[in-house]
Amino acid sequence: LALLIGAPALAGSTLPVTVQTDEDESRAKALEIMDRFIEKIGGEELIRSRTNMTQTGTFALPAAGLSGDMVVYAKAPNLLALQIDLAGVGQIRTGYNGQVGWSNNPFEGATLMEDQQLRDVQLQADLFNALTPEKYYDTISYEGESTFNGEKVHVVKLADDENSDVTRYYSVESGLLIGSTSVQAGNFGEVEVKSTVSDYKDFDGMLFATKNTQSIGPQVIEITFENVTFDEVDDDVFALPPAIQALVDAQEPVTAP
Repeated sequence: LALLIGAPALAGSTLPVTVQTDEDESRAKALEIMDRFIEKIGGEELIRSRTNMTQTGTFALPAAGLSGDMVVYAKAPNLLALQIDLAGVGQIRTGYNGQVGWSNNPFEGATLMEDQQLRDVQLQADLFNALTPEKYYDTISYEGESTFNGEKVHVVKLADDENSDVTRYYSVESGLLIGSTSVQAGNFGEVEVKSTVSDYKDFDGMLFATKNTQSIGPQVIEITFENVTFDEVDDDVFALPPAIQALVDAQEPVTAP
C-alpha cells in the first residue's frame, strides 16, 4: 500500500514548458526547490528533532464502499508500522523493523518484501528521508515548470540505479509539495501511481498534508490524517508478528540492499 507519495505523467499534467539542459544546474535547481519545501513545513532542525511520530486517520476505497481507521507509527532511525482496520475485510498491516519489510492482510496473507517493495518501505521508514534525497536517488533533476491538477508547479524528477523513478510536483506559489507520479512495485507487478496531497495543517509546529488521494492503476485510495503526535513510540510496536517471524525463521531474511 502506498502511504507517502510517489508515476509517469498521467492525465491532469502537461509537458514542461521550460527545460534545464545543464546537469549540474538542473540538480542544483531541484535541490533548491526541495530545500524550500523543507523550510515551508518547519525546517531541518525541527524535522530532525522529531524522532517519533504517530499519525491517525482514515483509509477508504470509495469504489468498493470500504473504509476504516488507520494508524501509522514511525521511529528514527528506520522503524515503521502501519495498521488499517477495514470494516468487513479485516486488519491490514505493514511494517519495517530496520531489516525486514513485511505485509500481512486478508487478501495475500503474510509476506516478506523484496526488491522495489523493500526499497519503498525502507524509504517510508526513514523519518528524515526528505532531508537526504541523495541517499535514495542517484539522479535528481529539475524538469521545468508545468501544471498539476490545474496548479502551476515546479517538476522535480528523482531516479535510482534500480529504475525506481518518482516525479514530484511543487507548487510555484506556495512551495509545498502537491503531488507525485511514479511506478510502484506490488505483489502482482508494477502499477502506475498518481498521488495528490493537500490540506496542509500545523501539528506542533510542523506542516503535514492531511489528505492524500492515490490513483493506483484503476483503483483510488483516499487517506485522511486527523492527528499527528510526536510522543515516544514503544519499540514493541515494531516487533514482527508471529506469522512474519515464522517466514523469517524459515528462510534467510530478505534485507534492504
